Amino acid sequence: MDTRGKRTYAGALAAAAILTIGLPLAANADTVQVLELGGTNQTLTFKGTGSSSVDLLQLGTCSGGVCTWTEAGPGSTSNGVNQLAGYHGLWSLSTPYGQSTFNITLASGFGGSSNDWGVTQPGPLTFNWGTAGCSGASCYLTGDLELTDILQSGQGGIFNLGLDANLTITGGSLAYLVGSNGTYDYTIDFSSRTGLNQLTDGRTLTATGSSGEVLASTPEPNSEVLLASGLGALLIGSFFKRRLQKAS
Repeated sequence: MDTRGKRTYAGALAAAAILTIGLPLAANADTVQVLELGGTNQTLTFKGTGSSSVDLLQLGTCSGGVCTWTEAGPGSTSNGVNQLAGYHGLWSLSTPYGQSTFNITLASGFGGSSNDWGVTQPGPLTFNWGTAGCSGASCYLTGDLELTDILQSGQGGIFNLGLDANLTITGGSLAYLVGSNGTYDYTIDFSSRTGLNQLTDGRTLTATGSSGEVLASTPEPNSEVLLASGLGALLIGSFFKRRLQKAS
C-alpha cells in the first residue's frame, strides 16, 4: 500500500471511529416540553374531614367504579410541542374507586408549608392523550401518573404533578417519540377564597382546570440501533481496506 493509500485508509477508519463513538454521545436525552395542556370545566371536589390538616379529593366525575377528569372537549385541545408538534388531542386522568369516590387523601405541610398539601393515592392515575375516549394503543400517549402535592394560593392554586418525574409513559402510538419518564404540571382555579384547611367535616370545595404542560425527554437509541451502527462502521472500514488492497 502506497503512502496515499495509507492516508486514505487511515481517514476511513477515523471516520468510522467517530461514527461509532459519536452515536452513544448523541443518546444523552434532553427534557423538553412536549404537550401544552388545555383547560377543563370538569371539577375536582375537595372534602373536609374532622381534621383541618387532612382533606379528601374526588377526581372529576365518577361512574361504574372509575372517576375521570377530562379536558373540556372541542375548541379546547392539547397541542403537541417539539417532537410531538402537529398533533392535537384531549387529555384525561382516571382512577378506580371502591366504596368511596373520595379516595385520594391530602395532608397539609408538604415542604414545610401549611398551604402545600401532599397527596396519597390508592395507585397511579391513568393518563391518556388522544381522541376523545381513547385508551391504550388507540391514544397518542398513555401513562401512569403519581400526584405529589397541591399548592393553594389565594383564589388560584397549582395542581403540581411534576416533582420527581411522576409521569411514566406506558404506551400509545407516539410513545416512541418521547422517553419513558416525564413530568406533568397543571394549574387549577378554585371556586372561592376558602382555604383547604378551612373545610369542616363533610364540607366541599370545587376547582376547575386552567392549563398545564407535560415535559418529557427524547428517547435514547436502543441497543439494537447502537449495535447496528457499530457494525455498519466496521463494514465501512473493511470496505475501504479491501479497495485499497486491490489498488496497491
